[in-house]
Amino acid sequence: MNSLALVINSHSSNQDCLRLFFIQLEKYFEEQAFSNVYLFIDKIAEDFNLPAYVTVVPYEEEESFTDQMIQCLSVIDENIILYCNEDYLFYDSPDNSSIKNLAFDLEHTLDLSYIRFVYADIESFATYTELRGKSLLYIPSTSQCCFSQTLSLWKTSDYLKIHEHGPKASIGSKGETQGHFEVLARGTCRDLNIQGCVINDNKNKRGLFHYDSNIVPHVASALVKGRWNLSEYPELADILSENKIDYNLRGSV
Repeated sequence: MNSLALVINSHSSNQDCLRLFFIQLEKYFEEQAFSNVYLFIDKIAEDFNLPAYVTVVPYEEEESFTDQMIQCLSVIDENIILYCNEDYLFYDSPDNSSIKNLAFDLEHTLDLSYIRFVYADIESFATYTELRGKSLLYIPSTSQCCFSQTLSLWKTSDYLKIHEHGPKASIGSKGETQGHFEVLARGTCRDLNIQGCVINDNKNKRGLFHYDSNIVPHVASALVKGRWNLSEYPELADILSENKIDYNLRGSV
């Protein structure tokens, strides 16, 4: 049995993007790629056609992001998750074999908490090891990149632990007043000695710091402050057009 679960974190205000997520997921991923697909969300609109294979894990919108994640992650049985947000839209076929193999290695052979698929050149990382033809770059707990909400494989227990021990904080616009969890959690990773690695397998740079992934080709952030991120991902315009979504309704950056 496949012990890798897909976790999608979302919010009811982004259900147009969530529809796209499932369309792109079904277009590019194998049907049995995950043992379960979990959707963390506050509520689902009555007219939303949610795929039958999705397990909805609701959270209370009034609670902090930290508490929302603790509540949702606690229901997951799988030891390894592929974590993403609903605006991580796939635009090409993933390397399904590599994903499964890396998930197996993370669970059984690597003394690490995560494997990240989006490389950022904020820091230079030394090659940690060559694994299944991939160069894994080691990220120590002391790095300013030790925590990121980019698409990653995580040991479920370690991802939960970061939220249990981390500060009450939020993400997105709420982070402006409640503190950005992605920033504050770096201190928690240092306290817990959370270590991981990143795969840098693509030379195509997006924006100031991030690079594409060959293993999981995806739009790293289709939404920026509620608007479509066409400036960094011009192929997003094709995805929106194919699905008859008018990007002018949200606007674009």
